[in-house]
Amino acid sequence: MRDPVKVKTWLFTILHWQFFESRRRLSRFPHHELEAVSNELPAISPKTALQLDSAQVLRALARVDEVYQAPVALFYLEDCSYREIAEMLDVPMGTVKSRISRGIAQLQRLLANDISAAGRGEKTKL
Repeated sequence: MRDPVKVKTWLFTILHWQFFESRRRLSRFPHHELEAVSNELPAISPKTALQLDSAQVLRALARVDEVYQAPVALFYLEDCSYREIAEMLDVPMGTVKSRISRGIAQLQRLLANDISAAGRGEKTKL
């Protein structure tokens, strides 16, 4: 510090900005109780996900809407970045992100339906 008289002002400024940062973080990443958001959790349990093999997932991916298949496959199977996928598909990067998100959600639903049908003894497309 060049001027020891201004230490108090400097500390209050830092405290002020830290407070705003903590409030900003709380609004961006709110805390939710698990029971309150249980309906938003994936339908597939971690134990079930470990039992899936890649062939089952690829067959389910083939049933995902075509518009979502390419972004999901490029991102997860080919390890392409959002930017690379956007250039390949000639769409904005935000579109790539939303298609990947929607494709994964659809894939999870398909896998959950297949698993529950298999548990009931029905013949599935797996």
